[in-house]
Amino acid sequence: MPNYLKTKTQEKTRAKAVLEQAVAVHLAFREMLHVKRIWNLDYRLPGQPDVSSDQLSFIVQVFITLVQFFIYFELESITATQRTLCATGG
Repeated sequence: MPNYLKTKTQEKTRAKAVLEQAVAVHLAFREMLHVKRIWNLDYRLPGQPDVSSDQLSFIVQVFITLVQFFIYFELESITATQRTLCATGG
C-alpha cells in the first residue's frame, strides 16, 4: 500500500476512534437521564457546577456533529488527493 494511503488510513482510524468514544459518552449519558427523573438528581461536572445535564447533553451533541463534519471533510480530502495522484500518474 502506498505511504500516502497508509497515513490517511491511520488518520481515519484515529478519527473513527474519537467519534466512537464521543458517541459512547453521549449514549451513556442518555441512559442515565432516568436517574435525574427518578431520584431528582442532576449530574454536574466538578469544575462547572453551573452547567446542567441538559446543557452538557447539548455540548456533547455539538461535539459529535463537529467530529462527524471533520471526518467527512477528511474523507473528501482523501478522495480528492487520490484523484489528483491518479491524474498525475503518481
